[in-house]
Amino acid sequence: MKYGIVQWSYPGNGLYAMRYVAQAGYDGMQLELGGYGDGYYLQNKQLQEIYLEEAERYSLEFPSIVLNDMMTIGILGPKDEDEYKTAIDSIDLCLSVADQMKIDSVMLPSFIASQILTDEHFERTIEVLKDTCVKAQKYQISIETETALSAEKQIELMNRIDMPNLNYFFDSQNLGWFHGHSQTDTLRKMYPYMCKQIHLCDGRGHYEDNDREASPNGGAILGTGEGEFFEQMKILGELQYDGWMITENVYWRKPLRDQGNPYELAKKDLDIVKKAVAEW
Repeated sequence: MKYGIVQWSYPGNGLYAMRYVAQAGYDGMQLELGGYGDGYYLQNKQLQEIYLEEAERYSLEFPSIVLNDMMTIGILGPKDEDEYKTAIDSIDLCLSVADQMKIDSVMLPSFIASQILTDEHFERTIEVLKDTCVKAQKYQISIETETALSAEKQIELMNRIDMPNLNYFFDSQNLGWFHGHSQTDTLRKMYPYMCKQIHLCDGRGHYEDNDREASPNGGAILGTGEGEFFEQMKILGELQYDGWMITENVYWRKPLRDQGNPYELAKKDLDIVKKAVAEW
């Protein structure tokens, strides 16, 4: 078992958080490419060098790179419009940066601007993911897809794409938070399709809630929210999961930032995960 944390859990979007990742006891950090508005900062060679040097210094790993900007600049619009072209360019850039940093996994989240809500969205997502998997094969990179689809629709999507380097990325809160799906039922059904990385976060409420500040996803210490966290951990133990456990709570954002030092909260969540695993 390896334990990681997402870059965006930390203040300042975790750009220089490697020392604190190691001090908390994590084995690695999941990176993100950055967004269009900030120039996709991870394409910067100097920043890549800093991360790689810090990883070596603190004996840390990078399980994957995430293109969170897909949630802002979506893949679902008309192909002749700038947004779609920018989204595809950013996917290509993410693959290139992963190759440059020798990271063999890229995660693409289908939420908000890329959320699958219609049949047309479903078909476009199949097209984009299949094309991306073909491109990724050149780099020997696997593509991990995270969605809020039901297990049945997600399996249909995976089967329609039918690429050996495509996997499902499971998140311990988003399925319930975005669409009200059962986290535990989906975990059991999707386990055969999952990659060896999962996101662990907790929170309250739902995406449609008016007060998003009071009930964001990733807004509660693990096991204290509505995300069925401990039930999911028990299932992972029954299924003999042995991969990356990546915490994804956001400690600098309300309401967690009102509960203490974000660096200490990151350590607290890791201790909760390790204790749950020790009970398997």
